[in-house]
Amino acid sequence: MDLSIALEIAKIAVQALTPAVVGYLGWKVSRRLKEIEQNQWANRKITEKRIEIYERVSPLLNRLFCYFSYVGDWQRHSPKEIINTKRELDHAIHVNRYLLDDDVFNAYQRFIHEIFEHYTGAGEDAKIKSMIASVDGDRRKSTFFKWSDQWISCFNTSDVPAKNRIFELYDAVMRAQRRGINA
Repeated sequence: MDLSIALEIAKIAVQALTPAVVGYLGWKVSRRLKEIEQNQWANRKITEKRIEIYERVSPLLNRLFCYFSYVGDWQRHSPKEIINTKRELDHAIHVNRYLLDDDVFNAYQRFIHEIFEHYTGAGEDAKIKSMIASVDGDRRKSTFFKWSDQWISCFNTSDVPAKNRIFELYDAVMRAQRRGINA
């Protein structure tokens, strides 16, 4: 075979393969760009959902923080409301467990276990780890609700966390949420 014929065949082959190679590379780049776009969309949706969760649970977390620290509107909430707040938070956190960063879930668990006594008996509510009356205030003297002596059983007054510990754990949950939504 003549060298000029071989060169012509090679030129024709290169000319024929060039569009195929360019087409293949374009398809690969396009596919990768779509994957990146899909990942960005999914991350944006997860972030939006985490913001919704934050907006739902943060006021409830703050309610507990205020109640256990005797700050803010702590006098507005009866012991039953506080226990119900815990239930609502537990539900929101556990339902959304796999959308939250592990740090958020773990920080929440540390906070909630510090301020409530769990597993107090079959069918029994968690107990509030707080004093009923202290130098910070008397829970029986709220102007927002009438105290019921039945609520005494809602408390565990022997294992009360320090206010600075409550703040540390509350702060850890809030910071973990912020990191979880990339704010």
